[in-house]
Amino acid sequence: VKYCNSIGREIAHVYSEGENEKAMEACGNNECWIGWIEIGGDASTLKLSQTWKWLNGGEAVYINEGEAVYINWASDEASNWNGDERYAILDSNGKWRDVS
Repeated sequence: VKYCNSIGREIAHVYSEGENEKAMEACGNNECWIGWIEIGGDASTLKLSQTWKWLNGGEAVYINEGEAVYINWASDEASNWNGDERYAILDSNGKWRDVS
């Protein structure tokens, strides 16, 4: 966040397919951190029980996939595959993955 602010930019908050596309353009062919973090839980928390919050305060609670807000997880995410993964990144294919 500090780095983004130092160059006059902000962390992406993605609330629609259009915003996801704009974030992809800004990232180029790179993975980019988006400002979505998991609140509470731990590595054993199931996907449908995870609570994620945008750094600007917007919140998404999984009730059913995609019901709360725009969500663009890759099909096997959010997985906590490498332990307690609390941060979301945007892949070069436009899908989101959780990372630690």
